Parts: sequence; C-alpha cells; structure tokens
Amino acid sequence: MREIKFRCFSTKENKFHYYTRNNIAGYTNVWADDCLNGYPLEQFTGLHDKHGVEIYEGDIVSFGDWNEKKGQIMFHNGIWLIDIGEAYLYLYRSKNHKIIGNIHEELEP
Repeated sequence: MREIKFRCFSTKENKFHYYTRNNIAGYTNVWADDCLNGYPLEQFTGLHDKHGVEIYEGDIVSFGDWNEKKGQIMFHNGIWLIDIGEAYLYLYRSKNHKIIGNIHEELEP
C-alpha cells in the first residue's frame, strides 16, 4: 500500500510544503493562502525517479533510453499519466524516469 502524501507550492515563500494524510489538517493557513487560491494540492504518485526522488503530480520528467522525451505528470480518471503534448503515456515503475522540474519552475532549454 502506498503512502498518501501531498504537496502545495507556496507563492509567498517560493517553496513546496509537504503533507501526509496524518498532518494535513494542521496546515489550513497555507491552504487558505495558496492551495485554495489557484495552487492545488499535488498528490504523490507512489513512484520514485531513477535517483530515488518521489514523483508528484505536476512534476516534469524526462524518460526514454536517453532521457530524450519529457512530459508533465498528471492524474486523470484514476490513472497516473505523462502528458507529452501530443499524447498521454501511462506512468509506470521504471528506472528511466528522471525529474527535471515542475510546473512551478521555468525549465532550462
């Protein structure tokens, strides 16, 4: 069973706040300031990238044999997907995924 975790990006502090199912109720001030004002909670997928970093909704990952493809992690109709622009791919357990950013940061070309 995977651990239920969330994160929310605070625009005031310019950083993520992380929550588990057990501690989320104590952070309503952050929710009111950011998470309920257009910055939704992003859920942990239960998967890790090739460096052991947790993959969350909203992360940008590179993948493929040479990490030549990239896309945004999203949850849709009960399935974790990678949105690569022209198509959606299933997010699966792999040693090739690498987090290269998230939707809150500018990616370097």
